[in-house]
Amino acid sequence: MTTTNRPEAAPAVEQAEQHAAEAEQALTAMEERVRDGDEDVTPAQLAEARELGRFARLRAEAARRKAE
Repeated sequence: MTTTNRPEAAPAVEQAEQHAAEAEQALTAMEERVRDGDEDVTPAQLAEARELGRFARLRAEAARRKAE
């Protein structure tokens, strides 16, 4: 759990961090599907999942900065 100097900002930070964690889990699951031989996963889908994860991490960082 993230501690902030502004208690009202804590839910926004936690939500952003949760979204980042979910995006990372989705990417990991998709990569595992490829390792398991799933030919339905495309390189474009992997790239999109990576970008969504990166974007979610940036949003989480922005929420933490705003909370500070």
